[in-house]
Amino acid sequence: MRGSIYQKKTNKKWYPYIYDKETNKKKWGTGHTSKRDAEIELRQMLSQFDTGTVVFGRADRYEAILNEFIETVVPEKYKSMNEQKSCSYMLRKHTEPFFKTRVDKITSKDIQRLLHNMRIFKSKAEPEVIPSAATKKKLYNYMNALFQSANDWGQVSINPCEGITLKSPVQVTPDTWSSDDVNYFLSLDEVHQSDCYLGFLILATTGLSRSEAAGLQWKDFHGDYFILEQGKDVYMNSTNLKTSFRRRKVEIMPSVRAALEAHRERQDRISKMLVSAPDINTWILTDDFNQPFHPDRYTKTFKRIIENNNKNSLRKLPVIPLKNLRHTFATLLINDDVNIKIVQEALGHSKTSTTQNFYQGAAQKSMHRTAVLNLQNEIFKVSVENPVEKIKKA
Repeated sequence: MRGSIYQKKTNKKWYPYIYDKETNKKKWGTGHTSKRDAEIELRQMLSQFDTGTVVFGRADRYEAILNEFIETVVPEKYKSMNEQKSCSYMLRKHTEPFFKTRVDKITSKDIQRLLHNMRIFKSKAEPEVIPSAATKKKLYNYMNALFQSANDWGQVSINPCEGITLKSPVQVTPDTWSSDDVNYFLSLDEVHQSDCYLGFLILATTGLSRSEAAGLQWKDFHGDYFILEQGKDVYMNSTNLKTSFRRRKVEIMPSVRAALEAHRERQDRISKMLVSAPDINTWILTDDFNQPFHPDRYTKTFKRIIENNNKNSLRKLPVIPLKNLRHTFATLLINDDVNIKIVQEALGHSKTSTTQNFYQGAAQKSMHRTAVLNLQNEIFKVSVENPVEKIKKA
């Protein structure tokens, strides 16, 4: 490895550079008015090359690296089509207009400023808003993956995302229903008459996500439980589950098993009536033609039924999104003093800490209630099974 200094005639500045005799590639430094300053930087560049912290050769512009990342890395790194589209969209929307330079010129300060100044539009009619900490964290994760790939390709010497400071996303306990709310909803005539009934029943009683429920196949059904293997995204593609922990055994209530078996008989009857009968031994949640439902259909139907009930009935239901049926299932288990490890396994979380952090409010209430009942046992020396009667006798 050799180095030298060159004085540019147009601005009279001195530029240090290092070069490889075999490949004839050069790495240029910055311009200096003083030759001595250029010599100092040259020595630093040679030292950095020896330690492997300098990129040799001219790096591509950020736009070229972004295109390469989206084309070759994103499909391999993110198995879900939703995640692939989210990554591509966010990087193009927020970073491509911001970084109009070579990728090796982007610093941690530039990334910090991008995240600080980040704005989003919800609609054309609404003003721009500051995105949540969770949205910024998501963009940061995508950028981190991109610059790590650029580092692996030799385009940058270090990943500029390292050392970035971000505000931690606020963990908000989701709104959920009580057991009475779930029972009331499932007993509504509009729910029973809907072809989405079985899907709602499964979501409310198993803790599955919408994608997991939509991806259920009859080969996953084993009488008293499912063995979860795949999901289905909004593009009707079968997808891998987020983590290996999501591939799990899901227990089924006897009433749900009965509904599943009745639905399979219905599929069989429909198949016999159809001229071109789809294979009924594939998807569980299907329409009147044994075709799998689009996941969005459950979301829209769920929202419509709640709106109709609250408009026409004295018994109101708290307005929650469909995904909160999963959170309701978890919260009811925790409030029933079910061990947090069991709840974690039911939801497919990788750690019990994830479950505890997400359902912190419900877990604290449950533990508080348990603690009070245990203390009652110590004070009055009675069993908690029939405390009122035994306390009166005392």
